[in-house]
Amino acid sequence: MDARLPWSRALAKVSYTPILTHYAEKTKVFQECCYNKSMNWSRLQINHHIKAAKLLAIINAEILNFIKNNPATSELQVQNFALNKLKQHKLKNEIAKPIIAFRENTSEVHYFPTPKTNKKLKPGSLILIDIWARLNISGAPYADMTWMAQAKSSKSKLQTSKFKNHANTVFEARDKCLIHLKRELRNDRIPSGYELDAVARNFIDRAGYAGRFLHGTGHELGVSSPHGLGRKINPKNEYPIKINMGYTIEPGIYLDKELGARTEIDFYIDKNKKLVITTPVQKTLTII
Repeated sequence: MDARLPWSRALAKVSYTPILTHYAEKTKVFQECCYNKSMNWSRLQINHHIKAAKLLAIINAEILNFIKNNPATSELQVQNFALNKLKQHKLKNEIAKPIIAFRENTSEVHYFPTPKTNKKLKPGSLILIDIWARLNISGAPYADMTWMAQAKSSKSKLQTSKFKNHANTVFEARDKCLIHLKRELRNDRIPSGYELDAVARNFIDRAGYAGRFLHGTGHELGVSSPHGLGRKINPKNEYPIKINMGYTIEPGIYLDKELGARTEIDFYIDKNKKLVITTPVQKTLTII
């Protein structure tokens, strides 16, 4: 015998699934609305980012020139040169030192040279340069870029061809991502982080490097770290990327203890839904 009161038995028969589903949907809409409207850069912050990005491009060129003129240099020497250039251009770098990697050290996603791992440049060496910084102004956002190069060698044509193939794959993955983003913006639609990541990741997988893309396709740019606090361009982010917020696009391929290739650019979408790229876009492997 059911000892509950009549109204209690009636409530027990009610399905709460539609109510909970409705609440979850409303909550998701509210969260998305708040997310898209919060934490966007101001016009001043955008200008600060653009200035930092231009200075990073200058420093990257200076680093490449330093390597070219010092064929016996090492990762740590290049890293120190990069730090001095950041200081010279009055840029701030609060999180770690620049990533400078030669040869198989490029296969580590976040490699930082130490006295124990420090490699010297050799003819034909693959080179990865990842630098980030911001203006030394409160609230100024970071700029962040990665560049691939190779030390010139007359005896490494086959190796150069291999390096170029890896580099070209990540360059094309980046370009596919940009093409998709531009097309969606023309249709008055902002794609999600998941969607953009899938474009780059699927291309790399189809190129024969499935499982070798070991991080997300991009991230927001922060003001206290190059990695902002917001949602990333990765498989977990189902939300649209934000207007007037800086992001990176940085697909990579990493072959364990052999080599790695990564390209990285910065961009934002303005209030008119126009894509604005703020860093140089590398088209080919730089031979120095």
